[in-house]
Amino acid sequence: MNGRFAWLAILFALSGCARCASQSAPDAGRLRQKNPLDARTALLTVFPEVRGAFVTGGFVSLTRESTLSLPEGSLLADTLGAAASAKGFTVTDGGATDFSAARPPFALSARRDADRLTVAIRLPLDGEGVGRLYQSPTPLTSETLADSLPDFPAARPLSERFQLSLDYVAVRESRADFLVRQLVDMLTAGRWAPSELPRGWEPGRRPDGGVGGVPPKFALTLTRGDPAAELQLDRDGARVHVELRQPTWP
Repeated sequence: MNGRFAWLAILFALSGCARCASQSAPDAGRLRQKNPLDARTALLTVFPEVRGAFVTGGFVSLTRESTLSLPEGSLLADTLGAAASAKGFTVTDGGATDFSAARPPFALSARRDADRLTVAIRLPLDGEGVGRLYQSPTPLTSETLADSLPDFPAARPLSERFQLSLDYVAVRESRADFLVRQLVDMLTAGRWAPSELPRGWEPGRRPDGGVGGVPPKFALTLTRGDPAAELQLDRDGARVHVELRQPTWP
C-alpha cells in the first residue's frame, strides 16, 4: 500500500471509530465539543492560496487539560499506558511527569504538573500532508482527534483546544507580500479583527491596483469572537508562520 492510500485508510479508520463511539454509551471524561473544527477548514483559513509557496513544516493537534490526582512517586506510563494502548498507541517513553506514545502518523504526549494533566494528539504536516488534507474525502475533525485520545476516567477535563500550525516559504518576497496581505484582507473582511496592524502596513490598495505595502518582517495577532479563535501570523522575508488556535470545549 503506498503512502497516499495508507494515509487515507488511517483517516477512514479514525472516522469509523468516531461513528462507533457516538453510537455507544459515552465513556467517563468524554466531552461533547461546543466548537468543533476540521483540519481542511482550518487550512483554508490560514492558507487559502497555495500557489507560489512551499510548505516546510507544521502540525494539526488537539490538546486537553484536566485535573488528575496520582499517588506520590507514580509514573505516568503506569497510569496512562493501558488507556493509550487501548486506542492503538505504543508507549515510547514515560516518567513521573512526562509520557509519550505513537500510532503513526499520530503522536501522543502527556505532561503532569502537580494535579494538572495535559494530553495532546498531533499529526505532523509537510507539503504532501497538506495536499492530502485538502484532497481526502474523509475530513480530519477535532472530534475525530478527541475520540483518539485515551480515556482517563479519573481525570476531570478543564479545557480542550484545536490547533493548526503551518510554516511556508514563498518563491519571492513579493509573493509573500501578496499571500499575507490576501490572508489578512480576507479575514478582516469577515469576523476577524487584528490587535494592531504593524507599522508599514498600508491600509488600502495602491493606485495601480496592487496590494498595499506590507512590512518585510512583522508579527500580527487576529482574534474572532464567535466561535472564539486566535490566529498568529509571523512574516520574515519570504518565510511565513501562521497558527490557528480554537477552543473546542468548554
